[in-house]
Amino acid sequence: MGFLDKLKQDYTTAQEKAKSDRKLAAEKERRQTQLIKDVSTSHPTKIAHNKLMFNDDLEIIGFDMGVLLPKQALAYSDIVDYEIHQNGSGVSRGSINLARGVGMGLATGGLGLIVGLATGGKQKTTEMSEKIEIFIKVNDPTDPTRILVTSAKRLKIDSKQYAQDFKDTQEITATLDRIIKRNEERGLIEQNEQQAENVESSVDPLEEIAKLKKLLDMEAITQDEFEAKKKQLLDL
Repeated sequence: MGFLDKLKQDYTTAQEKAKSDRKLAAEKERRQTQLIKDVSTSHPTKIAHNKLMFNDDLEIIGFDMGVLLPKQALAYSDIVDYEIHQNGSGVSRGSINLARGVGMGLATGGLGLIVGLATGGKQKTTEMSEKIEIFIKVNDPTDPTRILVTSAKRLKIDSKQYAQDFKDTQEITATLDRIIKRNEERGLIEQNEQQAENVESSVDPLEEIAKLKKLLDMEAITQDEFEAKKKQLLDL
């Protein structure tokens, strides 16, 4: 292949990839628009001062609220995990008990300390919070993280507003924990069903029919039972 041929091939490959990327982006945008519409018009449950809406029947969450509609929505099946970030740093992953700071650590500025202050600490503090975000991990290798902001103002960590924002964070993560657990349970069921199908597909029907014939000869099963099972094995 000559140099010009190589350039032409590379150009064609790049054009095809760009076309595929545009098509994928358009499909994702259409799906996102439909999810937002579905959850918004379904009389969803709203929690955490409307920072999150969800519908368990449709299995969709909506968040990043605009004036009337959420700007983002996810199907339950898309949600894999989450991380809590404060002031740009990750402070916790996955299922936690925010109210007690389990697994959070108690370093100054860490969310463990803030938990204590936000849930009843009496000592005054100058510690400030700029932002609390939940990074939702999703099944999308091209865009694996969605961000849900639960506190966006600069607040003292012993203020009432911060305590409320922290409580909202706790309420949202409890819902995410429930969804993730549901996904994991379904995944195990599907895995077991697939394994059962694999075992069933590995069975040699002729061998099984031969075994049934022996049982028939021994009069352990009736002729009707033999014929019915044979048809099942042969997919007749």
